[in-house]
Amino acid sequence: PLRPPYYMPGGYQSLNPKKLDWMQLDVRYETMPEWVDELTMTFYVLMKTTDQKEPFALLKGKATFVHIAKGTHVAIAYVAPQLLHRYGKVEGAAVEFEFQGRPVASDSTAGETYKKWLQQLSPKENHVLQPAETPFAPLDWDSFEMLKPKGAQ
Repeated sequence: PLRPPYYMPGGYQSLNPKKLDWMQLDVRYETMPEWVDELTMTFYVLMKTTDQKEPFALLKGKATFVHIAKGTHVAIAYVAPQLLHRYGKVEGAAVEFEFQGRPVASDSTAGETYKKWLQQLSPKENHVLQPAETPFAPLDWDSFEMLKPKGAQ
């Protein structure tokens, strides 16, 4: 049965007693051309699960940024607390950069071994999120590059 809405004095109190934290990936990168029209980043997070049928889970997310001026930049991606709770321990993270349809750089907490993850596991698409897909969307908005608008050519 539904209860009528009510107001709680003192503000909102979470219904989640565990209050799990989000995982934040910070990526710092530098661009050399005066302007980069489009740069795609693919984020991966390897999780070690407690499920014997699926001992590892590979989470993936992708974002394309546009109109990037020469200089040093930051990109941030997130993994929701429900995924951290469900899949267990973070074993590593990686990011791949693609420019004009070609890979140009990558970095990983696991060095080059992250490429084995890609060969052995089917990634769970769209599980690594951009700030706009999280409650953190409005935080420090001016510090990040413009996401490519949906449907833009």
